[in-house]
Amino acid sequence: MNRRITCLFVNLLWKLIPLRRFQCWLLDIHFETCPHCQKKLVSQEDWQAMLGGVSDLRLPKAVISRAWKQAEQAEDRTSSVLSGRISILLTRIYAAVMTVAIFILLFGFGWYFSQP
Repeated sequence: MNRRITCLFVNLLWKLIPLRRFQCWLLDIHFETCPHCQKKLVSQEDWQAMLGGVSDLRLPKAVISRAWKQAEQAEDRTSSVLSGRISILLTRIYAAVMTVAIFILLFGFGWYFSQP
């Protein structure tokens, strides 16, 4: 497939399927194979070079300790796009809509091919 079409297809699947594991798998596979998207990612060397000019910046100890506390709390939490009942509800609605669409397509093709 064309690179641009592949990227758009991955973006579409990302938006249509709200399952976190699937989205992570999709990104892993896509970033391994798409050199265009790999170039857009910031490498660790670029990040360090960008922050190299800010090395003389001094922050108060209170800010640093608060940042460390927030970082430790963030590591403990699991990141989710939607929480709890809303995520389950949207997943069930999506599954129901897709099931109805598949049945409509199957019956439509069956009716079309049964006509003389």
